[in-house]
Amino acid sequence: MKLRYTPRALLDLTEIHDHIAHENRQVARRVVSLIRKEAEKLQLNPGIGRLGRVEGTRELVIGRYPFIVAYTVAVKEIQVLAVVHTSMLWPDLF
Repeated sequence: MKLRYTPRALLDLTEIHDHIAHENRQVARRVVSLIRKEAEKLQLNPGIGRLGRVEGTRELVIGRYPFIVAYTVAVKEIQVLAVVHTSMLWPDLF
């Protein structure tokens, strides 16, 4: 399956990087890299995430960091909708 990031998800990753980079650029790169690496696992097993709070979505919890990847699964594609910090209010829609 192909993994595709929506513009919103890419913006989320950029904002995560920029926020962390104010303190440490190397750590910022490492965190974003780990989030992407964890999301890549969805290609082999799209069902590993839990059922999402928004209907029709699933959520992959990033274990080492306080982020959740919201995604949908289609026939040949996994679409990453957003990357949300666990302290943020969950959106009603993506």
